[in-house]
Amino acid sequence: MQFRNNRWLVLLLILVLCSGVVHRALAQADSPRSVSAIKSRTEFDSLAVTYDPDTPYALPHLLFVIDRKDKNKIYYINTKRYAFHKDFVNGTYLSLERGREFFENNYLKPNRRFILGTIAYQTPLRRWTFESWEGDLITADQIKLASDLINSSFFTSVAYKPNSIKQEEEAARLPASNASRRVR
Repeated sequence: MQFRNNRWLVLLLILVLCSGVVHRALAQADSPRSVSAIKSRTEFDSLAVTYDPDTPYALPHLLFVIDRKDKNKIYYINTKRYAFHKDFVNGTYLSLERGREFFENNYLKPNRRFILGTIAYQTPLRRWTFESWEGDLITADQIKLASDLINSSFFTSVAYKPNSIKQEEEAARLPASNASRRVR
């Protein structure tokens, strides 16, 4: 009799645990994969992930992708759903490139299809920024394009935050109007 009761207990426990997984999966299915504009802080927060919450260094952020092949269409990615740019790009069938091919074509080559980056609220500075991975060889023209698209589709001004000397050099080549949007 004890064995039978334990079996039912184990089965009940499995059902309870699985219902949480199913509930999260259904919640994700109801949330958008991405949006083309961010109209408010509430909308940003609904798609963003926060590192170090409840600390002075909290970093709410979300990923973005600009598809240069599709008339510079911008995707503000539901980062609760997609932790990496490649996951979103592959998961939405924008491209099926993977691994080294995806990396080289979208972080190293100047004629890349996608501009990949992150928008974050810099809590200590109380300022919105966008950035690229520090190894990204993004060009001045691509920084300007990203800045223009983001600042025309985001609810407030967003400054560029270079993450490498190469990115600082490229940003310095921008006209004064764009350079004033750069975080120093």
